[in-house]
Amino acid sequence: MKKFIKTVWTFIMFSLIIFSPYLLFAEEGTRVFFKVKKELYVQPDELWISINIETTGKTEAEVINSLGKADKKIRNLGLSYQGGNYQVFKNCFWKKGERVCRGFKGRAEYFFKLTSVKDQKILFETLDKKPKNYSYFINFETWKVSENKAKEIEKKLGALLFKEIFQKKNFVEKHLGKKCFIKEIKFGTRFYPFFIRSSSEGISAIPQPVKKKRLFTKEANIELLCK
Repeated sequence: MKKFIKTVWTFIMFSLIIFSPYLLFAEEGTRVFFKVKKELYVQPDELWISINIETTGKTEAEVINSLGKADKKIRNLGLSYQGGNYQVFKNCFWKKGERVCRGFKGRAEYFFKLTSVKDQKILFETLDKKPKNYSYFINFETWKVSENKAKEIEKKLGALLFKEIFQKKNFVEKHLGKKCFIKEIKFGTRFYPFFIRSSSEGISAIPQPVKKKRLFTKEANIELLCK
């Protein structure tokens, strides 16, 4: 009897050290709780860039023409982007308490998803070419893991998570001498936002966003019922 008690106590202490579960002895059986966590560092594969094209002119037609020249340069590159809608309005401002309007101004915003720094360089070199009767400003640029790649990582983390869950389930069954069933799994995922880098106008001021690996984490709290 003393040997049996010593064996049970040894198992409980060993379990606490190995995967930190806790046990509840109930009428319906023994309930075992533990947590599993998996992490993967992933290299980002998309370079996100947002820019504004801005210009001024004496007439609406002049402003639209300037924006159109920039738009044509961008379209001819064949890069993947969204946006490009023109906004034209009167160029008004306050001067000595009086609202003054001089001509028109316009802008267009573009959002790019690129795959390399080379594409980034081509984009800004193209926008800097003359004729250039407009200005462009970088809202942000950053590396990000694409949606398709993120889904693949999510599946891989899930597979790794379940592999360890069943390994620990088998461990508990072996040392308790009981058949265990998974009563509940509560999943949790930690999200890590990407950081935005901003810049002033002009290619000489453009920072090179660091292509740092992103951390993906998936975890689960498991409850076993052993009889």
